[in-house]
Amino acid sequence: MPDPVEENAPLRYKVLILGGGFAGAYCAKALGKILGPGAVDDVALVAERNAMVFHPMLAEVAGSALAPQDVVHPLRQFCRNVDVLQAKVQHIDWQGKKVIVDGGRFTRNQTIHFEHLVVTLGSITDLSRVPGMTEHGMPMKSVTDALRIRSGVINRLEEANLASDEEVRKRLLTFTIVGGGYTGVETAGQILDLVKGAKEFYANLNDTPARVILIHSRAHLLEEIGPELGDHAQRVLEKRGMEVILNSRVSEATAGRITYGQGNFIETHTIISSIGNAPNPAVMDLCRQLGIEPEKGRIPTLPTMQVAGHPTLWAAGDCAAVPWDDEGEMKTSPPTAQFAFRQGAQIGRNIAGLLKGKAAAPFTYRYLGQLATVGSREAVAEIMGYRFSGFIAWWMWRTIY
Repeated sequence: MPDPVEENAPLRYKVLILGGGFAGAYCAKALGKILGPGAVDDVALVAERNAMVFHPMLAEVAGSALAPQDVVHPLRQFCRNVDVLQAKVQHIDWQGKKVIVDGGRFTRNQTIHFEHLVVTLGSITDLSRVPGMTEHGMPMKSVTDALRIRSGVINRLEEANLASDEEVRKRLLTFTIVGGGYTGVETAGQILDLVKGAKEFYANLNDTPARVILIHSRAHLLEEIGPELGDHAQRVLEKRGMEVILNSRVSEATAGRITYGQGNFIETHTIISSIGNAPNPAVMDLCRQLGIEPEKGRIPTLPTMQVAGHPTLWAAGDCAAVPWDDEGEMKTSPPTAQFAFRQGAQIGRNIAGLLKGKAAAPFTYRYLGQLATVGSREAVAEIMGYRFSGFIAWWMWRTIY
């Protein structure tokens, strides 16, 4: 009996969007809104999960400040008039104008044909560059990761409350976070709040202090914002009881120890990793097919977000190097949410316009600034050239997001 997958006619769309993050979801949303109900036959969004995750708030899920449902949005509700397909991209065949996807156990190697292709696949997590990190580190990329971290922290508290050996208890009450960028700093702040808030309910932990340690390979935290606010974030975290280790690269992780710098180590049973971002293999393979040199793992594009020489190939978000005019200075758009969703929406409008015979418009955006939380009602921000910190920065962060 022939394989039923082989008998299925391949799916065909005028526009195929790969990736269900900010850029992909907002591209699909724009196309569905402009083209109307009929777009469901012409536009498809391929995503590994059927919900869009609001990554800037994942740390608060790990710290029990928010529930999982607060940071997810079902794609079929968000992207009206678009066909949403849950699958993982296996291969992009640009010459054949088709994509091979894996939908699960019974829908492997499905073929989808396209006319326009929008690549918003983002990056992947690769912890293998640090020995032992894959086995013993907990990544922070999804709601599942956040819940695993929350559960792991609570389980360590439970075990510490039961342990009679003081050295074992100390290791159980030592929580390490690797990486001092947005994800690392925000996660560290939330874990500090979670541990401090929960520990007082454990009768046997009163005499053993908990340690939350943030290890960063560079000289300043949050270098995306700048050294002044990064240093302020460090002072805030340290004042609240966190240990911050800078200029130290982690070299090994085991079940009971993390090694960093020149052979220094910390005895710990909890390692949370915010490092390990790597280019998406499907994106790198596409670049090889086109003979394009990726820019730090990202597809270089024109200002319209089309790939040079390929007017029906578009890219946005973390996997795209999109030119951006920052008040007269040309830069590459940073891989942040506020850029990704605007790029995605612009591509949607561009494609809708092209289908109606209009020219594509370049991506433009007046940069608002950046914000990062560092714990309970505390944040740092740079908005429109002005720097804020403390409660007002947290209020602005919460209001904007």
